[in-house]
Amino acid sequence: MKYCKMILMAVLLTMVGRTYADNLKVANVELKAGETKEIAIELSNPSKQYTAFQFDLVLPDGISIAKNDKGKLIAKLDADRMDDHTLNVSDMGSNTYRLLAFSMTNAEFYGTSGALVKITLKAADGIGSSTKTASIKSQVFTEVGGEQAKWSDLNFTITIPIDVKVTAPTAKTGLVYTGSAQELVSAGSTNVGTLQYSLDGSSYSATIPTGTDAKTYTVYYKAVNGNEDLTTAARLTVAISPTPLKIKAGSYSKKQGEDNPVFTMSYEGFVNYETEAVLTKKPTVTCQATKDSPVGEYDVIVSGAEAQNYEISYINGKLTVTAGTFVLTYKVDGEIYKTVNYVYGTTITPEAEPTKEGYTFSGWSEIPETMPDKDVTVTGTFTVNKYKLIYKVDGEVYKTYEVEYGTSITPEAEPTKDGYSFSGWSFIPSIMPAEDVVVDGTFIQESITLFDVLYVINGDEASVYQGHAGGETKIQSSVVINGRSYEVTSIADGAFFGNKRLKSVEIPSTVTTIGKNAFLNCSSLNIIKIGKGIKEIGSKAFSNIGYEGLKLYCEAEVLPSTASDAFENTPIDKGTLIVTDELVNVYKLVMPWNGFGSIIGFTTDIRSIDIESEKDFIFDMQGNRLDNIRKGVNIIRTKDGKSKKFVVKIK
Repeated sequence: MKYCKMILMAVLLTMVGRTYADNLKVANVELKAGETKEIAIELSNPSKQYTAFQFDLVLPDGISIAKNDKGKLIAKLDADRMDDHTLNVSDMGSNTYRLLAFSMTNAEFYGTSGALVKITLKAADGIGSSTKTASIKSQVFTEVGGEQAKWSDLNFTITIPIDVKVTAPTAKTGLVYTGSAQELVSAGSTNVGTLQYSLDGSSYSATIPTGTDAKTYTVYYKAVNGNEDLTTAARLTVAISPTPLKIKAGSYSKKQGEDNPVFTMSYEGFVNYETEAVLTKKPTVTCQATKDSPVGEYDVIVSGAEAQNYEISYINGKLTVTAGTFVLTYKVDGEIYKTVNYVYGTTITPEAEPTKEGYTFSGWSEIPETMPDKDVTVTGTFTVNKYKLIYKVDGEVYKTYEVEYGTSITPEAEPTKDGYSFSGWSFIPSIMPAEDVVVDGTFIQESITLFDVLYVINGDEASVYQGHAGGETKIQSSVVINGRSYEVTSIADGAFFGNKRLKSVEIPSTVTTIGKNAFLNCSSLNIIKIGKGIKEIGSKAFSNIGYEGLKLYCEAEVLPSTASDAFENTPIDKGTLIVTDELVNVYKLVMPWNGFGSIIGFTTDIRSIDIESEKDFIFDMQGNRLDNIRKGVNIIRTKDGKSKKFVVKIK
């Protein structure tokens, strides 16, 4: 039944139908002798949808549809166009082939453009070059509704190119870099046109290609006739090998402890006047030896060089290290003091520092712990010492100088002091020795003894220094020494101490101070007259005196500052104190004066005031009433309305 339908379809397709402008198209084809190639017969945008077609393919002589290994003609519908269509190809003879395609379900071909049928053509072996015409004839296409269309005949060109025979060029072997261009191949040939060469596959020339650098080259070649390529490009590879280059280190020597020498290299093998400048990476030289390495031989190793056109090899060198002895020189003040030879790296024992009287050594400049790789100079200097020249007066430092050793000494001028004469300096060396020098001198106080009383000068004043006088003694108000008059202003501490012969003493108004212990233990002293200038009486000044009834006259206009123990162990309670009338009551209030058994004024018309009964009438300077006499200014108002002002100084 299926076979009957195929016959019926063929019959229908052979019937003459309407003629349309629809058509097929085929690209021109090029086939070489003996070559097979698939071509596509394409729809050219028909105006209708078709379910079946039939046409005859008429091929020129020497061109046929190829067969597969089963003897079947090779043709097929395009998979993108067919549905359940079947294609039959029949050899009609006379190089005509009929192609019939149909669908048992009357399915349409997909799309209206693109490949419809693909056919494999074959050119016979030995066919000559030519341009031939092939045709598609008797085209009948059936629509879905059964209507048929006859399309116009279609011609296309099949070109059989010239049979070009090429003898391939051969790569040259054994090429080695020379620095100059070298031909890479031996020339090939072609029976048609010319054989041309290229190193980049795009620019061709009939000139044999050359290469200079050491590398592998690809040489392309093809037959060309005018501007027409007769063959596709073929290729072969050719190598230029790098030329050998030797890099050699030399022989070197150094002393132990020295830095390594500068290692140099020599080259053997550069061509065409080239130098190490062509190296893309310079060689390096290494050596295990260091400045501290022991005596021996060490390899000097060359490596690391790179160059495009050279095959590099290395020849190592040798470094010979010998023992190194260096000189350590000591210099003092620029002069050579001592030299010592040391082998490099040995421990250095520093030279003992020199000595020189009157000088201090600076110490050596820096001395390395071990001997370095060179001579060393160590320096030191002497600096003259300075010693102290000390002048002392009365055991106290008067002046101090720092004097350089060996310098001439000019003695210091002798000091002066009012009331004193200077003893002169002790021994002074003419040249400063290498030690401190102390020069002593003393002031001898100027003095005079009058009536067994020793007066000494103290600045511009005189003081009673010692008294051995007995009986009634009058202290001078001034003394003349060396033609100069000095006012007597004080009685020194212990001046009359223990003078048991002294019975009375008169102290002038010039005296302001009576020192401590001044009359201590003067057991026979019963009468004391103190002038009005007295201001201060020291501790125990009148202790242990007046056992036969002491009378003390004090003309002070202001109560003197008196130590509380000034009359210690003196029976003043049995004595009489005669003072200025205005201060009688004050003395009665102030210790130790109030210890006297009787305190009276110098005149008899003023009676003493009983302060205790009048204490409500004591005022300060601001008019405030006081309970008791106080230090400072006090005002007493008596019952008769009179007021008296007095000053109290309590030591």
